[in-house]
Amino acid sequence: ENILRLRQHIRYLENRLRIKDSEHSLEMEALTQKLREEKLKDIIKLKEKAAKEAEKKVSSIMIGFRMEVAEKMFAANEEVAKLKFQEEKYLHTISKLELEAKCTRQKLSKELNLVNEEKRKLREDVIRLRQVLRS
Repeated sequence: ENILRLRQHIRYLENRLRIKDSEHSLEMEALTQKLREEKLKDIIKLKEKAAKEAEKKVSSIMIGFRMEVAEKMFAANEEVAKLKFQEEKYLHTISKLELEAKCTRQKLSKELNLVNEEKRKLREDVIRLRQVLRS
C-alpha cells in the first residue's frame, strides 16, 4: 500500500513536472512575444531620434532579455534537479520497501512452514494416541 502510494506520488510529481515545463514554455513564449513587441516599439521611437541611439537601446534590451531568460532557465533547471533528486529518493525508498516486503514474505513463509510441520506432527501424535486408546 505504501509502495502504491509512493508510485502514485511519483506519477503525480512527474505530471507536475510536465505541467511546470509546459507552463514555463508558455511563460517564455509570452515573455518573448512581449519583449519583442516592446523592442519593436523602442526601435521605432529610437530611430526617430537617432540611428545610433536605437542600436544601443536594442543591444541593451537584448542583453537584458538574454539575462532574464538565462536566470529563468537556471531556476527551472534547479527545480527540475530538485524534482529528479526527490524522484530518486522515492525510487530508493520504493526499492528498500520492496526488499523489506520480500524479506518479510520469506520470513512469514518459513514461519508458516514451521507451523504446518508442527501441525503435521501434532496430527500424527493424535492418531497415535487414538490408536493407543483403542487398544
